[in-house]
Amino acid sequence: MAKVMEEAKDNKTEKSEEEQTFFTPPADIYETKNSFVVVMDIPGVGKDDLNIMVEEDELTVTGRVVADRPGVGNLIHQEYRVGSYKRRFALSGALDRDKVNAKLQSGVLTLTLPKSDRLKPKEIKIEVER
Repeated sequence: MAKVMEEAKDNKTEKSEEEQTFFTPPADIYETKNSFVVVMDIPGVGKDDLNIMVEEDELTVTGRVVADRPGVGNLIHQEYRVGSYKRRFALSGALDRDKVNAKLQSGVLTLTLPKSDRLKPKEIKIEVER
């Protein structure tokens, strides 16, 4: 089986050129007959704070969580991650980039990356000579 989609980064955090820290959201990748499906947990990221980009051979997902802090006092303990998410995946040419689909529901992003026709199974008919 040809490797069609391979993770580019698998860190918990990474730094960009501007030295900004990004959280790496967990992701699962599934393969179906016609596509690859990426499921990512990005809690707190809304549609307006989410960007999905396919450029050349890379899929990049970035998002931002903004703290919704009530004005009741000073924060003394924090476990909820606030900041920017970033995840990159290396892609092969065997995907139909024009048909990538994204759905965001309850903090879970589902990306469907259809396989190009050349990757889909094709039955070869056998001719019988008489």
